[in-house]
Amino acid sequence: MYCQVSDSDKQGVLDKVKERFGIQIDAEKIYFVQLFKCDKLRPELYPTATLLWQILAYYEVVAEALLTVPCDLFIDTMGVGAAYPLVKFMFNTKILSYTHYPTISSDMVDQIDTLQYNNQVQNETKRKIKKLYYRVLMLVYSLGGWASD
Repeated sequence: MYCQVSDSDKQGVLDKVKERFGIQIDAEKIYFVQLFKCDKLRPELYPTATLLWQILAYYEVVAEALLTVPCDLFIDTMGVGAAYPLVKFMFNTKILSYTHYPTISSDMVDQIDTLQYNNQVQNETKRKIKKLYYRVLMLVYSLGGWASD
């Protein structure tokens, strides 16, 4: 799934796959489809609850991709595992995922009380809401990991 890719970009992508993963892919056996909903993934569109809104946007982008080009294997290198249950159960597709970091971790939840970085919420009620928000996102992502093949 690519938002925008030209024929020259395609070979560059395939070269990076070979370099990083040691996988040679025949350029004639793969094609990229432009997706029009990808702009909805930009974080600057969502000043609050950014991750939640991006997850919802990702569902829409994934649905667009799979409705445009149904496939047997969904390969995700963005690491947005929240949509994997949708891919698995709605489209009956196998999922291969490369996720290089957790989007939400227990460390992030623990840092809410430290009043640093983007956790400078001094109101106790707001801190509790933020902790709940992070825990819900952790649950969503853990379900995504469960759905991955």
